[in-house]
Amino acid sequence: MAEITVRTRQHRAVEEILMRDGRYVTDSRYVAGDGSEFRSIMLKSYDWLAKAMAERIPRPSDASYPVWVTIGEGEGYPAEGGVIFVLSVPEEQLLRLSTDGWSAVLDYRYIPKDEADAARHRELLELYGASDAKAVMTSFYPQIKREIVDSWPRAFASPDHVGTSYGLIWEIRKEWVREVIK
Repeated sequence: MAEITVRTRQHRAVEEILMRDGRYVTDSRYVAGDGSEFRSIMLKSYDWLAKAMAERIPRPSDASYPVWVTIGEGEGYPAEGGVIFVLSVPEEQLLRLSTDGWSAVLDYRYIPKDEADAARHRELLELYGASDAKAVMTSFYPQIKREIVDSWPRAFASPDHVGTSYGLIWEIRKEWVREVIK
């Protein structure tokens, strides 16, 4: 079974949970920021992400949302009150995500197949006088909304995709921990 080295920045409480329970799953209270006005908007993207990931990697029954990881050498220093876990994760437990693709999902943007597809989509928006965000956030453009949401799986990157630096796992297991940077 091939393993890949990833890093994840977490609050120091995660280390306590991991050492006590042997594993950690994301607490949904801390997903998509605090109780700000943008939380509900961001949760729509995170809900889509969790559902799409569950279609690719089985979700443990107690996991609501995936744990973000950086593939390779990212996440150099922990934030105040935090730690960085260096993990060796079985490759089949990791879902790669393009940074540009995730930004598009967060912004409710269409992810084109290529330049011709991008041009076609821009023309469609101009024809209807709409924007991607307007189409996704309202009920006025259901076909355009479907096209946008249907494009989001393109955010998942192949292992050799240049620019991929994010990954997702459902849990952190104690046996995966190779180093804790404090």
